Amino acid sequence: MTDTRTNEEKVAELMALMPKVPPAKFVKVADIPWTSFPGYEHCAMFKILRIDPETLGHTLIFRYRTGIGAHRHLSSVEILSLGPGKWWYEGEGSAGPGDYTYEYAGAVHVAVTENDDWGESLIISKGPLQMINEDGTPGMVIDAMSYYVAAKANNAVAHLPADPFSVG
Repeated sequence: MTDTRTNEEKVAELMALMPKVPPAKFVKVADIPWTSFPGYEHCAMFKILRIDPETLGHTLIFRYRTGIGAHRHLSSVEILSLGPGKWWYEGEGSAGPGDYTYEYAGAVHVAVTENDDWGESLIISKGPLQMINEDGTPGMVIDAMSYYVAAKANNAVAHLPADPFSVG
């Protein structure tokens, strides 16, 4: 027997079997104000785009230049360099506009930017990072809550759910 249903009818039937999920979330990134990175106002700013309430991972646009200092990733990180210019980790490689970088949990490094220029990257972090003090001791831990608190104080969270840490 030939199935006489239209593609639209077939899709509707399949969709009825699928669990209900919220619609896609569209964010006007240009409308989000830049927020200074706590303690590193001279060399880092961000726009937080999303917080995963289950893992506390987060997605941000990060604007940076030389000066952030040593840090340790406590979870893996994915970076898409947006530009302009180049940045690198001493002894690890470099990235420019359009380049992708994957950083493993536990990685420790210092970011350097070309000519001390500002760069921007899309960062998808699976969790927090920890700054390393100049004397080599562990410094502050920066996580999704840290970014959220700073962004909220800067009126830069209107695009996020009222409680971005609530699951369900």
